[in-house]
Amino acid sequence: MLRLNQKQFDFIKASCEQAYPDEGCGVLWGETIDGVKHVRAVEEVPNDSGGDKRRRFELSAATLFSLTKRERTGPHKLLGFYHSHPDHPAVPSSVDKDAAWPVYSYPIISVVHGHTTTWNSWVLKEDGSGYDAEVVEVVAA
Repeated sequence: MLRLNQKQFDFIKASCEQAYPDEGCGVLWGETIDGVKHVRAVEEVPNDSGGDKRRRFELSAATLFSLTKRERTGPHKLLGFYHSHPDHPAVPSSVDKDAAWPVYSYPIISVVHGHTTTWNSWVLKEDGSGYDAEVVEVVAA
């Protein structure tokens, strides 16, 4: 389960809507307690895709290095990566599956004509064969 507050969720939606028609992306920071991922901070990161940013997001090696370094020295752990699907459903694509790692949460926000319509969160199966839907709880800020 992934738990975040309304303010964090609103930030994610705004981040993805502002990136439209490109894919917006960011990271979720927090801690896992009794199997529940508690989001403590949300951060937008640049879509470093060298290709079509409307069809994919990518984090550069420098961005990933910075995030992992901050995880080692900061108060929170990296819980996952959010991104948008402009004018497409909030389900993982084959490109998403190829880039994902098990354990992390992958909220996907469908942004149609600049507005959030649906969203879901996913966790890659340990064997990499596909995703499991993740229960998400949005609580009051």
